[in-house]
Amino acid sequence: MPTTTASPRADHAAAAEGLREMPGVYLPVETYPTSNAAAVMALSVQAGDGHYAPAEAYDARIRDVDGGTRLYVAYVAPLRQQNETSKQRA
Repeated sequence: MPTTTASPRADHAAAAEGLREMPGVYLPVETYPTSNAAAVMALSVQAGDGHYAPAEAYDARIRDVDGGTRLYVAYVAPLRQQNETSKQRA
């Protein structure tokens, strides 16, 4: 049975701050040992919990990788605002 090494804990404050400088770009934040753990964190990101406030300012996706499930996060608030403005003008 292959062994896996746990990734160091993510610095979510630094991730959230750094992502604000690159709207729309998904970057890996942390690899979780189970898909359930990653999914729970993805929902927390989208809900705006902790450093990812307000709700829907960030989007999160998960992908299976060797050693677990990786959480990818993007800051999407400016893109959502642009879409809303475009819809209002149409």
